[in-house]
Amino acid sequence: MEHTTFRDRLCHLRDISGLRQAEISALCNLSDSAAGHLFTGRNDFPSAETALELARVFGVTTDYLLRGYGSPNADEVETAVMVAVAQHPEIKARVERRTMRGVDSSIVADEVA
Repeated sequence: MEHTTFRDRLCHLRDISGLRQAEISALCNLSDSAAGHLFTGRNDFPSAETALELARVFGVTTDYLLRGYGSPNADEVETAVMVAVAQHPEIKARVERRTMRGVDSSIVADEVA
């Protein structure tokens, strides 16, 4: 599937990362409504500052975000997101709680021990 618009590319990165829109907005210092405008396509292009923050969080180039040049590497996106999340304890706790849902706690306890 070709990601032809900024919105398509942003949604693709969100899907690769496993982050929710609210987590992305917090990591990029965006209001929920500003992030919503980007994710719905109401705002076709972010400000330069927002593009740089999104590129940092997802580990991609602004060329990819804005013009679709290149293609993101899923492993690199996941690594960049893990680094960004690790720097924000409140977001890290939310992500960890969400990803642990449905996991048998006895399995986790055995692995930790």
